[in-house]
Amino acid sequence: MDADIVREIEFSRSLRGYNTAEVDAFLERMEGMFRRRDLEQENLEKKLQEQSQRGTEQENRISSLAASPSGERR
Repeated sequence: MDADIVREIEFSRSLRGYNTAEVDAFLERMEGMFRRRDLEQENLEKKLQEQSQRGTEQENRISSLAASPSGERR
């Protein structure tokens, strides 16, 4: 389930049904929660990708140092 699904939900109306304003308010809160969750997940995925890229760069530097004839640092 995601925010778009919550936004598209519609309920039929009846004489003795739920309070429409309360249902709408609840759905808006749920939509907001899903949108915040999705944004947080995107941010965490970006951070993980950045960390992974830094790790790869460090591994490449270590490999190039180890491959140099005298192990000299530049």
